[in-house]
Amino acid sequence: MLPNAPSAARCALRRPAASPSVSSWIRRSTPLRSLAPHTIASRVGAIASPASPVPLRRPASTAARPRRNVDSPLSRPPPAHPVLSADHASHKPLKRTDIKLRPYQVDCIRAVLDELERGEFSRLGVSAPTGSGKTAIFTSLISHLPALVHPVTGEVATRVLIIVNSIQLASQTAQAVTRAYPDLIVEVEQGRSLASGTADVTVCTYQTLARSSFSRLEKFLPEHYKAVIVDEAHHAAAPSYLEILARFDSHADPDALPDSDLPTPAPLLANVDSLGRMRVPLLAFTATWGRADGLALGKVFEKIVWHGEWLSMIKGRWLSQLEFTTVHLGTAVDMAKIDVSSATGEFNTASLARALDKREVNELAVDAWFENARERRSTLVFAVSVAHVVSLTNAFRERGVDARFVYEGTKQKDRDELYRAFKAGEFAVLVNCGILTEGADFPAIDCVLLARPTRSQNLFLQMLGRGLRLSPDTGKRNCLVIDLIGTSSDLGVVCTPTLFGIDPATVIEGRSTQQLEDVASQQAAARTPDPEPAPPPISALSHRHSISYKHYTAFDLVSQLDAAGQEEHVPVSRLSRLAWVGCGEVWVLELMGRGYVKVLRDGSEFTSLLYLRLPAFLSSNSSRGPRYATPVPLAAHESFTLLLRATDAAVLNHPELAEISHSLTRFAPWRRAPASESQRNYILKKLLNTEEQAMGVNSIEGVWLGQPWKARVPIDDKVTKGQASDVVSRLTHGGLGWWKKQRGTLVREEKRQVREGERLEKRLEKARIAREARAKKAGAQVPDGAT
Repeated sequence: MLPNAPSAARCALRRPAASPSVSSWIRRSTPLRSLAPHTIASRVGAIASPASPVPLRRPASTAARPRRNVDSPLSRPPPAHPVLSADHASHKPLKRTDIKLRPYQVDCIRAVLDELERGEFSRLGVSAPTGSGKTAIFTSLISHLPALVHPVTGEVATRVLIIVNSIQLASQTAQAVTRAYPDLIVEVEQGRSLASGTADVTVCTYQTLARSSFSRLEKFLPEHYKAVIVDEAHHAAAPSYLEILARFDSHADPDALPDSDLPTPAPLLANVDSLGRMRVPLLAFTATWGRADGLALGKVFEKIVWHGEWLSMIKGRWLSQLEFTTVHLGTAVDMAKIDVSSATGEFNTASLARALDKREVNELAVDAWFENARERRSTLVFAVSVAHVVSLTNAFRERGVDARFVYEGTKQKDRDELYRAFKAGEFAVLVNCGILTEGADFPAIDCVLLARPTRSQNLFLQMLGRGLRLSPDTGKRNCLVIDLIGTSSDLGVVCTPTLFGIDPATVIEGRSTQQLEDVASQQAAARTPDPEPAPPPISALSHRHSISYKHYTAFDLVSQLDAAGQEEHVPVSRLSRLAWVGCGEVWVLELMGRGYVKVLRDGSEFTSLLYLRLPAFLSSNSSRGPRYATPVPLAAHESFTLLLRATDAAVLNHPELAEISHSLTRFAPWRRAPASESQRNYILKKLLNTEEQAMGVNSIEGVWLGQPWKARVPIDDKVTKGQASDVVSRLTHGGLGWWKKQRGTLVREEKRQVREGERLEKRLEKARIAREARAKKAGAQVPDGAT
C-alpha cells in the first residue's frame, strides 16, 4: 500500500466551487484541475502544496546600526580580530567545529590554495558534481584562505562574501557556515534581511545585490574582503552578476580584458589593478559550467583548478549508485515537430509542452513509475511547464498516489512546508518544473523521473544529480532514473543512452552506470573496423613474394604499453566518446569553429594543449586565416588513456565550451548528415594532383577514411560531414606530410620484400638444380619439392 494514498472515491476531478485553503487542498491529495496556462498563473498558487524549512531570516537592521542580539547565531558582536605584526608574517587561524572532509574535497581545497599562492590567476573555478559537497568544500575553505594585505596601505582583509542565487541556498549556506564557525559573525543580505556590511561572513543573493541599481552592494567594501565565493557559478556571466563581481575585481568587468593536513597560510600581498583598486579573489563553485543562454563564463573566471567526475565519485561510493531505465515514447511524441531556440539550442518550452502534455504520454510516465518505482520512498519528477505539472500530478493522483507539486509561483512558506513533508517521507511523489534543478537538498530521493526531453547536457546532469546524494539513514541503496525518450535520434537530444555514448535506440532497463559503460565499450568496438586493430611493424611483415596488404588505419591508432608492459595499438575511438581525430603524430579535437585541442607526444609523456580562436577583429589582418590565443596546457601524463580522460573532462567543463559539449561527441547528429559540396571539393583539391583533377578523378586513398591504404574511396554524397570533417582536420594538422612519409616507407618496404622474394626464389631454384644434379649423379631420381 502506498503511503498516504487517497481512496479512489476521493479522487474526483471536479474542483469545489469555492477556493479552499492551501492546507485543505493538499491534505485531500485530490487531482488538480487542468487549467489553461494563463489561468494557472493566477490561480495555481492556492493548490501548490505544503512547503519546507522557513528561510533563515533575521530582524531587519542597517549598516549604521549593526545588530547586537546575542541570542541569534547570525547576530553576535564581532570577535576581536588579532592585530597582525607590521610584516604580516603570521595569521591566526579561525576556530571551527570539525568538518570531516572526503579525500577529494581535501584535494580540491589544496588546488585552490596552491593556485592562489602562485598568484598567476585569482578568478578560479571549481567543477564539482551535485552531491559531492560543494558547500562543505567552500565552508571549510573559509578558514584556510589567506588574508590579503593591501600593497600600499598595509590594511589586512579577512572577510568573506558568499553569493548564491536563491533564498533557500542563502538559508542553507548561512546555517552551514554558522555551524562550522560559531565564533564568527555570519549575516544574510536578502530581501528584508539587511546585513551590516562588517560581518566576518556575509551570505547574499545576487538578485538582492542587483536591486535598486546595486545600492545594497555599496556597503561591502572590496578592501576588507579576502575572497568572494560564488555558488551555482554558471549564472555568473549574466550582466547583473558581472556588475557585482566587477566591484571586487575590475578584470571581471565585461568590458575589461579578458582539512586535516591542509595548511593555514600566511597573508598574501593583494593584487591591484591599474587604478590601485584591490583585486579580491573570486572563487566559483558549480556542477555545470555551461549556460543555456550561451554567455561565456570565460570572461568572468580564468581557470578551473579542480574538476570532480561524477562517474568516478559513484565508483568511489561518494555518490549514490544509479540505475537507469528508458521509456521510448514511440509515435506518442513527434520530436521533429518541436521547435528549437536558435539562441540557446534548447527545445522551445511552449512547443515542447504542447508535444508532451498529452494524456497518453502522462499515463506512460505513471505506468513506468508503477512498474519500476512504486516501492521507492521519494520520487522527484521533472515536467516542462506549469500546465504539464498539473497534468502529471493529476495522473498520479488518479492512480491513488499522493503526488504534490511546486513551481516558481508557489509561495515561499508553502514551499518550505512542502519540502519538509517531502524530506520526512510524508508523500511519495513531488512534481516540479524549473525549480529543483539547483540548490535542492533532498538526500532521500531514490527515483528521478525525467518527463521532459532536453538538448542540454547541463540540464540533464542537473536533473539526474538530484538523486546523487547519499542517504543511509533512510535506507537508500541507489537512485533509479526513469528517462522518457522521444523517437528521433537526430535532434541532438541528451538522454541516458547519449550520455554514455550508446545508440539512442538502445532499450535500457535497470542498468547501472558500470553496465552502461560496458555497453558503450561494446558498441564502440563493434563500430571500429576489425581488419587489423594494430598493424605490426613493417619489418615484421611476412617475407613472401606474394605480399598481403594490411588495412592500414594508422592515423587513429595510439601506441602505448598495456598492463603487462607490452606495446599495444588502440584506435582512439575506443578511448573517448569525443570526436578525436588522429593526424599521425598528433591527435586533434576540433571545437566547432572556436579552436581545437591538440595532444602530442613530449618525450616519455603525452601533453594536451587548448588553442582558442581569437575574435575576428583581432585576426582580420592575418592573411593566413584565423589566429589563436596562446595555447593553454590542459593535462600531461605518460598514459595516453589517462591523459585523454583528463583532457575530455577539462574540455567538457571549460566555461567557453560547455554549451557546445553535445556537438563534440562522435555520435553528434550533425556528423551523420551528408558532407557539403565545399567539404568534398576541398578534400579532392588537397589530395589529388593536378593531372588527377584534370581527369575528373573523385576518389582518394582509403587510408584517409579507415579503409585499406591501396583502396580508392569515392568522395560523393555517401561521405558524411563527420567523415569529411575528420579528413579536413588531418589535412590541417600535418596528416598529409606524415602520410607521404609513411606511404614512402611502405612502398620502399614493398619493393624490398619483392627483391628479397626474388632473391629467395633464385636461391631455391639454384638449390633445386643442385639437388637434381646430385641425385642424377647418385643414380637416384628425386621428386620436385622434396627436401
